[in-house]
Amino acid sequence: NTEKGLAFILPSFAGVCIFWLIPYVDVIRRSFCGAVNGEFVGIENYRTIFANKAFRLAAGNTLRFFGVCVPLLVVLSLIIAVLLAGQKRFTQILKSFFLLPMAIPVASVVLLWRLLFDDQGLLNHLLHMLSVQTTDWMNTGASFYVLVISYIWRNLGYDVVLWMAGLSAIPAALYEAAKVDGAGEWKCFTKITLPNLLPSLFTIVVLSVLNAFKVFREAYLVAGDYPQEKMYLLQHLFNNWYRDLSLDKMSAAAVVTGLVIFLLIRSSVKPINYLANTAEIIAGGNLQQPIEDERFGGEVKMLSTSLKKMIASLLEGITKAEALSASAQEESRKAQEAMQQAE
Repeated sequence: NTEKGLAFILPSFAGVCIFWLIPYVDVIRRSFCGAVNGEFVGIENYRTIFANKAFRLAAGNTLRFFGVCVPLLVVLSLIIAVLLAGQKRFTQILKSFFLLPMAIPVASVVLLWRLLFDDQGLLNHLLHMLSVQTTDWMNTGASFYVLVISYIWRNLGYDVVLWMAGLSAIPAALYEAAKVDGAGEWKCFTKITLPNLLPSLFTIVVLSVLNAFKVFREAYLVAGDYPQEKMYLLQHLFNNWYRDLSLDKMSAAAVVTGLVIFLLIRSSVKPINYLANTAEIIAGGNLQQPIEDERFGGEVKMLSTSLKKMIASLLEGITKAEALSASAQEESRKAQEAMQQAE
């Protein structure tokens, strides 16, 4: 079985090695070598990129973009997913509506950008009609927020679907038990929904970060190699270095970027796993301390207690039903005997 398993994963592993692992090892090697002669230069390339003003600007804008977009996208998509999960009608239509931006080609998105945010575009025309001062959206600091809006608009539906998949896995019995104990909507959301969604949080955050790198396509097609400095990202810098064949600086910057992303993801694994384990304990009924409920007063009993009550009540009802059924069968038997005697 082991040999068959190895043979099964060998083609995929070979593809990963050829197209990812070996090239990345070569990038690490090139980051310590010169671009022209290939001689070993130590950490000189790393000193060069950290002293490069363009690299510091691009790295700062990229971190700022991630820091604004990813939390905003995750929170906003969660709110919309919870609202959609509570809808009984038009759920599929609304999900398709939010996923529609992902189906629009990049060229069409770029055209939309130019129609809306150009200096003579539709948005400025509307502001002028309302006697509001117009803004050159793509050539001022507002270009950063245009980039943020574009990213959220395009990726919102994707995260909404991921959250809804997590919501569908939460047992409805937990909500029923909490409502029996007097918990309101907010208490159900904070004590049941959020803890049970924590296992999905890590995947959604990682995918949101990866999708954030793809926003470069729209920014590049709209503003070119050198956009307004507020939307000058690492992708622009890498593209310009690749055009100039600055492979030494490009390799060093790629290693630093990969290391930062790895550390960010790695540092988030432990707290998210801890919170996910806590959620599993809550869902499993092993949490012992009581939960205070200010809205209804007193203490709301644990979900496990409520589930036990529901199960006990159900078993008691089944027992009574069986007793009534036995009594009815006995009466039916006596009636049949009486009819036979009468005949």
